[in-house]
Amino acid sequence: MDGIISPSVRKGKNSKALIYTEISLETIRFLDSISNHLDFLIRYDPRIQLKDWKNKNNYGEDKRTGLAKIEDNNFIVYFEKNSNEELEKAKKTLKWANEGIPGLADLLGKYPYPADVNNRKLPIYLADTERKYEELAMLINGSPFKMIPSVGLYFSVYSRMGNLTLGILLSPVIWRSDNYAQEVLLHEMNHYVYFTLVEYDKAVRPFLWVSEGLADYFSKTEKTLTPEQIQLCLQYTLSGTFPNFSANYWGGESVFRFMEDEYGKGHVRSFVIYTYSNTIDNATTASFGKRLNQIEEEWKLWLSNR
Repeated sequence: MDGIISPSVRKGKNSKALIYTEISLETIRFLDSISNHLDFLIRYDPRIQLKDWKNKNNYGEDKRTGLAKIEDNNFIVYFEKNSNEELEKAKKTLKWANEGIPGLADLLGKYPYPADVNNRKLPIYLADTERKYEELAMLINGSPFKMIPSVGLYFSVYSRMGNLTLGILLSPVIWRSDNYAQEVLLHEMNHYVYFTLVEYDKAVRPFLWVSEGLADYFSKTEKTLTPEQIQLCLQYTLSGTFPNFSANYWGGESVFRFMEDEYGKGHVRSFVIYTYSNTIDNATTASFGKRLNQIEEEWKLWLSNR
């Protein structure tokens, strides 16, 4: 692997991942500012304990919920009972999730197996209706929140003990094709890996173009931007979240495509790993030997020439 690997990535498969550490108010405020704008909800909760990582605490483990499940060593997929159609979707989801692990480990430096997160398997919930999607979102999150239009959601809480992923929730609309369903699943799994590996005691700044652009870069084939989208990107800065929230997906993805084209995949990987424990400016300096404003200029020139 190219680049210096952060301590969180050096952890072996069987090492303890939960580190007791202090979280700065600055980090908490920043992460609050990016949560629940697009497809993930991540919040600080100092009350969580080691026992909260147990799989038996998942929504869906209670027989009264009416959810069935299939699982293997890495994942638990929850779905509606008494439906062969939903069972087949669950089987596909389990298969695709396991197939995505090598690519995630390669791009993000490591995949957090259950042994890395207190033996917690990644819960994945399949909603069979849009109403159920909204209902499950509130139940998994543990409290009401403002729903936004989405096809997938990632939920987690973090504290001085690390990041606890509550689950991934997938909307029924993703099943318009197997390819699209797989893309959405891998996008949300990218959030799982990224936010599990972030070192919350550091001054981290994963602006939405970083977290969403990275997830689209991993899960989709390259998107050709329209002239209008390029013009929008030329007005943005990489030193903050893009004001047009949807642009953080396709615009952010274009930043990672630029990095790959100009510097190679090894440098993309290095940049991602540095963002776990650094500001974005420090990550570009360490990965490319250039300040963030220089990378921004090169990205915009790359866009203009496409």
